[in-house]
Amino acid sequence: MNNTDTVISDQPDNLQLRCKTCDTPVHSRKTIPPSPAPHLLRTIQAPNATEAIHLREALRLANPIVHQLDDDIPHVQMLLDELRRKRELLLKFIAEQNAIVAPIRRLPAEILAEIFVLCMNYDISSFDPMQSPLLVGRVCRGWRQVALSTQKLWSSITVTDYRSSSKMVKLWMSRAISAPLTIHLNSAHHYSSNVGEIESVIAVLVQYCDRWQHLDMNFYRTRASCLSSIRHNLPLLESLRIRSSTAFVNIFEVAPHLHTLSLDSWSSRIRLKVPWSQLTELETQVSCSTDGLYTLKLMPNLVKCTMHKSDNSGSVLPHNISVITLSHLRFFCILGIRPDNIFNHLHLPTISALRIGYQEMSGMRWYSRQPFMSLLSSRTLRKLEIEDGLDEYQDSTHIGHFLQATPALEELHLRGLNYPWVTDDLLHLLTRCANTDVLVPALETLEISSELIPCGPSTSMIESRWRIAKEDGYGGARLKRLQFQMSGSNNWLVDVENLNRLRKCRQEGMVISITVSEPKGRAHLSGIWMTHAIAQAPYMSEYPCFPVLNVTEVQQHNLEDGLLSKLVKYLHVQMIEELRGEVLRGVFEDEVFCFFSYNTVVITG
Repeated sequence: MNNTDTVISDQPDNLQLRCKTCDTPVHSRKTIPPSPAPHLLRTIQAPNATEAIHLREALRLANPIVHQLDDDIPHVQMLLDELRRKRELLLKFIAEQNAIVAPIRRLPAEILAEIFVLCMNYDISSFDPMQSPLLVGRVCRGWRQVALSTQKLWSSITVTDYRSSSKMVKLWMSRAISAPLTIHLNSAHHYSSNVGEIESVIAVLVQYCDRWQHLDMNFYRTRASCLSSIRHNLPLLESLRIRSSTAFVNIFEVAPHLHTLSLDSWSSRIRLKVPWSQLTELETQVSCSTDGLYTLKLMPNLVKCTMHKSDNSGSVLPHNISVITLSHLRFFCILGIRPDNIFNHLHLPTISALRIGYQEMSGMRWYSRQPFMSLLSSRTLRKLEIEDGLDEYQDSTHIGHFLQATPALEELHLRGLNYPWVTDDLLHLLTRCANTDVLVPALETLEISSELIPCGPSTSMIESRWRIAKEDGYGGARLKRLQFQMSGSNNWLVDVENLNRLRKCRQEGMVISITVSEPKGRAHLSGIWMTHAIAQAPYMSEYPCFPVLNVTEVQQHNLEDGLLSKLVKYLHVQMIEELRGEVLRGVFEDEVFCFFSYNTVVITG
């Protein structure tokens, strides 16, 4: 073959570099010739006459080969481009065929519809094309058919200043057919440039107010007049949330099925007229204890109630208020309100869950006074949460005292993360011993947050409430779930024996989560030490590595990238003695115990 010009074969399955003239394959005959004077390379010695002749001849022959290669390169590039194009087509083909056999195609339409509903974001305009339901309807024909036939996707409408459109609302209504409606009106900016469009959207929605089931409103007060026509026309309304101060006054006065009310501003409630006596669930801000009690007095059928104290409100002691009996109240949450001011005037015979958040500046704790103790005497309480009021060791004594009045308590949450308030005595009281009465014998879930929690007494308490009940045939409940959160280390995780005892409880089925959140500046360790620790562990490859599971949060701070994860993955439990007092405290079969700066999950299961 004299002509080395090349072509690519027309047959895509036999792509080869071929000669343009004779169509034969071009073989790699262009080789690099050896140097006539290799001994002169990397020297400054000049070639002799013979060597110079041979060098010039070699150069004469090499230069045309370079030109020939330059001519072949574009054709080879064409071949590569074609191969890449064919590869992309094959990848697309594989993806399409994988999609055909994907498990999601076998999902029933009902399950697919529920997934679409769970994808909805009620804080964003329903008309956003990048949100469900519009987004899922653009994936394929089948998904679009499922979306269009799911009334629940179209019966929930969020209207915001963004993409508000009366035309789109009418489309939603046509697809919702006759389903009850969930309406979110979120347009709190009176200076919005499309006020007219928003009001036209509300006007369309008002036409369907007889189908409103849930209503969430957060818009400027001048737009309240748009809702005036819905009065006496809310036969299906069950829940109402008002997130802005507005003058609705008597719009919701008649709503025969309304049972849930949420008010983000205590001023919204002052003149608001709703069927208070039929409400069973309330979440609201109050200005003071007296305000809260007067509110409770309006709702004798409450089942669930949450009250927050307004940040800008003062403190007024209740006066001239008789005892209020709430016979149906099962869940009661008060945050920021002095508890005994409330409990002094309440009788809750069926209360089962109580959550209290109140920070007392000084004096006797509210949970050590009679109003709270009297409340516990109902013996119906199953769940108790106390937060923000635990900051000294004396608090443990008060807690041990009032827990004696809660024999039926099943869940206990005590949160005081910023102070060391947990004592050995409290843990001993919670420890079950044979032939001895124990606090809260029915306890199944325990959460404690404190700056420090004693390690040894905690382990004994945990083990006793899990294992002794089983082995001794004790009639009380087993502690099934435990969560400790600390902001200081103390001597936790140093004692391998205690860790083994905890591990055994966990292996038998107990759920244990112990977290150390070390304050900044307490425990800093550089990547240099970590590298040294790994280098000083020659037996890492000799022992079987324990898998690292259930570590839900590990913050790598000031450490080389990936170094910490490598350390906790390969360190063996026998290294504990060498690394004691440093970052690592131990690695067990299916949990990691470690300790370093910032939020670090120590035990999790």
